[in-house]
Amino acid sequence: MTQLASIDFPSVATDPKTDLDELLALTVKRGGSDLHLTVGIAPCIRVHGSLTPVEGRVALRRSDTEAMVRSVLSAEQWQKFEDTHELDTAYAVPDVSRFRVNVYQQRGSIGVAFRSIPHHIRGLSELGLPQEVERFAHLPRGLVLVTGP
Repeated sequence: MTQLASIDFPSVATDPKTDLDELLALTVKRGGSDLHLTVGIAPCIRVHGSLTPVEGRVALRRSDTEAMVRSVLSAEQWQKFEDTHELDTAYAVPDVSRFRVNVYQQRGSIGVAFRSIPHHIRGLSELGLPQEVERFAHLPRGLVLVTGP
C-alpha cells in the first residue's frame, strides 16, 4: 500500500460524524472511489484500484468504527444490521458526494465501505475506452457478453 500526501487531519476526532464526513470529503478530493473503515487498521482510500491508508491516522478501534457507522444510520437501520450482520444503504455529504454504504461484520468486528457516486457520468471518450466499445451501444438488438481475463 502506498501513502497519501500528508494532510492536516486529527488522529482522533471528537465527533464521529464530522470525522467521517472529513474522511469522505478527502476520498473525493483524492479521486478515490471508496473509503474503507476496518477495525485494527487506519482508514483506507481506494484510488485507481489500490487501497492506501490515510497518512496520520491511527488504527481504528471497534468503538471508533461503530461510532462513525452509527452516526449515519437510523435506529432501525442499526437494528437491522445487528440482526443480519450486514446492511446496504446510502449517505450524502452536502457539497461533496453521495455514497453507497455497505456495513458488514468481519471476524467479529464492524467494517464499512463507502462507494462514491459521481455527480457527473463520464462519457466513453473520457473513460479511454476503444471506439469498438461504443459500437455495442448502437446495436439494434441482442445481448452482448464480454468474458475472459
